[in-house]
Amino acid sequence: MALRLYLGEQDVMHLVASVTVSGSLTDCCRTLRAELAASFYDFRLPAAQSELGSLVRFYDGDTLLFYGSLFTVKLTTNGSTKSLVAFDMGYFLKHNVGTYSFRGQAPDAITARVCREYWVPVASLAVTGKTVTRKFQGVALDKIIDTVYTLGGTDKYLTRFTGAALNVIVKGEPKSATVIEGTANLQNMTYSYSSDGMVNSVKVYDKDGNLLLTRANADNPAATYGLRTKILTQREGEDIDKQIRDLFEDNDIERKITVSVLAANDMITGNAVYLIEPFTGQKGLFWIDEDSHTWKNGLHTANLTLNFRNIMREGESGTEED
Repeated sequence: MALRLYLGEQDVMHLVASVTVSGSLTDCCRTLRAELAASFYDFRLPAAQSELGSLVRFYDGDTLLFYGSLFTVKLTTNGSTKSLVAFDMGYFLKHNVGTYSFRGQAPDAITARVCREYWVPVASLAVTGKTVTRKFQGVALDKIIDTVYTLGGTDKYLTRFTGAALNVIVKGEPKSATVIEGTANLQNMTYSYSSDGMVNSVKVYDKDGNLLLTRANADNPAATYGLRTKILTQREGEDIDKQIRDLFEDNDIERKITVSVLAANDMITGNAVYLIEPFTGQKGLFWIDEDSHTWKNGLHTANLTLNFRNIMREGESGTEED
């Protein structure tokens, strides 16, 4: 590993005790935390730039692993390190709000406009071939983007930054080149499954509140799990059968795996990874819902939350356009 951590234009890797970069499917923003050698009493230690707003970049060789801004610095008089927290450019999608009215516009066109007006560079945006009509009043930009891709999408999508620029990609298409295997790089694994949050019944109403149909999920019968019902509204031009299938799929019995591994850089949220674990009998392709990578003492390790299903961070913000 040829690691480099830049604060502004200064490479401070020689002062670093540890670096952790993390992300989650529930958050559009990735976080870097670093511990740097620092002391009030040892003036031989070189000073590291720590001005809030400084550009933070973290590399493994020529591979850019993190690009963002410094937000928090913490020092203690009797400590031997300085703690830094930086967020990538997704922070500015979370912490800016917008008011818009879109009529018959494609998700990628909506996203491009929102990003342009809030100074967020764009690299590439998935094209869905569908349009969205929606009003947003004081809604965070990440929720606007999630919502238009949920309503106007034909697949599962993920926001991800390349340097400073936003990408909206089809989730799960990128796959880690490294297999997680018990005898090779798997350090520990936990497997859990739960019916909490599962939905097995849907009632569909029209816009006037009249019941149109009721549908049950035979794979998770109410006789076994109890009745758990959600409501959908039939809108003109929408495929209600697909909405029901998606709802049952996204609210199925939850099966998750958490693993600690000797990591590769491409084991990040939104990517898929192949797992072979004979003790629990788990073998196949899984989707990474959460990742936390740490570089310390010459080792690169990660804790990953893996999902049996490929799900996206969906949005329900805004209202229907009149």
